[in-house]
Amino acid sequence: MPAPGDAELRLDLALELGWEADGLLDYYLPIPGSTVFVAPRVGLHSGRRRVAIDEDPAAGYRTRRALAGLDLGVALGPRSELRVGYEGAALGARVERGAPLLTDLEGWEHGARLRWVYDGHDHWLVPGSGTRIETEARWLAATPGQPSGFAQAQLTSSTFFPVGGRGRVFVVLAGSTAFYYRLPAFYQSTLGGPFRLGAFDRDRFRGVRTGYAGTGYLHRIGRLPDLVGGAVYAGAWFESGWVEAGAAPPKAGHGDPGISVSAGLLVDTVLGAVFVSSSIARGGRRLHVALGRPPW
Repeated sequence: MPAPGDAELRLDLALELGWEADGLLDYYLPIPGSTVFVAPRVGLHSGRRRVAIDEDPAAGYRTRRALAGLDLGVALGPRSELRVGYEGAALGARVERGAPLLTDLEGWEHGARLRWVYDGHDHWLVPGSGTRIETEARWLAATPGQPSGFAQAQLTSSTFFPVGGRGRVFVVLAGSTAFYYRLPAFYQSTLGGPFRLGAFDRDRFRGVRTGYAGTGYLHRIGRLPDLVGGAVYAGAWFESGWVEAGAAPPKAGHGDPGISVSAGLLVDTVLGAVFVSSSIARGGRRLHVALGRPPW
């Protein structure tokens, strides 16, 4: 989070092999003599979104999304900010396989959002201590294929505790809800993927409400040369989640997906965080490779 009064141009890139590619450019521009700022942003997304049909995870969309938005915000101190904004996006979602219940989506979506962030972490990759809380509520006034708008809200928190000079224990909690029980599958909240039940494919479980809890241990095992990166961490973690399916078809996997157990490496590189993990659970086993920011 930029210091109050300092302008910042931030570029976030994320890549998960075989699944997602994301880019977001955000320009934080403070208004002189105040704690108020404006923040225009643009972004691109390309990826696959699975939609389980009668517990069959084969059906899914290939998506592309280009967005532009503008936030007006206030810095509530060096670690906290509140934003309100509006964004619009051109969306294309093509059914890649299966499921006559799914339809292609093409068109514009737009709506407002309210976002509050408190960032008490002391490092972007693996903090030595501190808590980060991120909350967002949004109202989508128009979306492809929907006759009316709907509201959604989500919360994520992550807390780190030091263990000796090299170890870190972490706890991650997350939840989401939609205020529309017939929310279409494409806009439902999901679980599945790295640090969201890693033993399952991304978006394997979906519904109008989700809950997630994860805890684990990371240990610094080395360091890359300064020219190419920084610390290297190895760790293991446990995850559990819960999903409430909505009334709109198709029905996805829901209820209690059980506990996912993972182990992996997290490496600080000049390109961002490189993440490699292997996860296992009853009914699932996956290997994930990703580049970008960590999920906390």
